[in-house]
Amino acid sequence: MAREMYLAGVPEEEMRPDPKPEKPKTPKEKRQNFWYHYKWATLAAVCTAVLLTVMLLQTFTQKKPDYTLLLITEKPYSDEALRFLEQSLAADGKDVNGDGTVRVEVVNCYLDAGGTDTRAFIANSQMLQARLAAYNVMLFAFEPEKYTWLIGIDSEDGGGGTSLFVPLGDADTENGGVYWELKKADGAPSPLPESLFFAVRALPDNAGETAKTAQSEARTLLSAYRNRAAS
Repeated sequence: MAREMYLAGVPEEEMRPDPKPEKPKTPKEKRQNFWYHYKWATLAAVCTAVLLTVMLLQTFTQKKPDYTLLLITEKPYSDEALRFLEQSLAADGKDVNGDGTVRVEVVNCYLDAGGTDTRAFIANSQMLQARLAAYNVMLFAFEPEKYTWLIGIDSEDGGGGTSLFVPLGDADTENGGVYWELKKADGAPSPLPESLFFAVRALPDNAGETAKTAQSEARTLLSAYRNRAAS
């Protein structure tokens, strides 16, 4: 009874249910119907696919450096200073990976134990330990105080104080030839210290041929770099 009261005076055609929409028949209508219902889902899927493609291309096409040098310092160095070192070393390197260019990557591992950024200190300490343990970096450079600090730790662990690194050549005498000191060159950026200690990572007897080759190439590079700097 109540329903009839509310519907009194409403035309009969308005009370009829809406007819079911016709299914799209032509390809154009089907495309329009799909786009109407799934536009945002389609756009999201396309954006995700593009992002994944870019990431994969960067992963598989990014050229690896011919050499990697781990620079151990107290404070972080500027990009200008790191580029100066990279370019100076690259001038005496060779195209190890055969991509037509010589590229050196300098990774700045700064260890400011008394600083306020304790997370950076912990992260960089772990990075240094991982690099030394994995033998995937052969070239090292240190602020003098950091070299003394690291060698002291090595000596405490029974390493004799120089077992982490190898002599650069038969003519080396200072500190067993394990490291050599490079004075800051004229024109070098001011953030660089007056001197840096350079060294090459030692390898265990059971090291693979890849690591041994990388070590030999690192020693060759540093010897050429030192000879040019001394001339």
